[in-house]
Amino acid sequence: MLTLSLSAPIAAIEPVPGIGGRLRRRHRRGPDEARYFYYPSMRTIKAGQDRAHERRSMSTVKNALAQKSGALIHVRSSDMVVEALRQMRDNRVRSVLVIDDDVLVGIVTQGDCAIKVLLPGLDAKQTPVGQVMTGNPVTVKPDDRLEGCMAMMAERGFRHLPVLDAGKVVGVISIGDVVKNIIRDLEHNVDDLMGYIMKDGPGG
Repeated sequence: MLTLSLSAPIAAIEPVPGIGGRLRRRHRRGPDEARYFYYPSMRTIKAGQDRAHERRSMSTVKNALAQKSGALIHVRSSDMVVEALRQMRDNRVRSVLVIDDDVLVGIVTQGDCAIKVLLPGLDAKQTPVGQVMTGNPVTVKPDDRLEGCMAMMAERGFRHLPVLDAGKVVGVISIGDVVKNIIRDLEHNVDDLMGYIMKDGPGG
């Protein structure tokens, strides 16, 4: 932000070197002075937008899975519910996949165990997972966008989505995973755009 005397010819004001930004008169503050502001060029803004688009294209299920560590947690449908609960406790998760012979057949959550086992007074040591699991769960693919996953979770009340690649289970993402990755990408997008806009500006 600069303050220049009107005695200096407007035509003498040169473009700021570098990325094409210019000093342009915004408004007159008084009879003897005008205020000038730095405006980034369209090329600068477009470059920032392209970088932001690149970030958004990386917001996929595959990238969310890459941020997670540890082996895939699962049980068999013939296992007792107590085993599913033990896996949740030991791995600090709220759901486990149900896989029989490398085929995804369901998902069981803490809510399933509470509502379908605890409330009816069933014995978790005698109740098979297949009796309380959600069968044929909705799945996503590694290349699916996280924004779409979040919309689906919100609309259908899901908290976990199994991930299949060519029919094989490769992981599971939670609503927490999705939100965390989207927030991270938004922060990067803002940083990129601000960096391009401020680059080579006055005083930089």
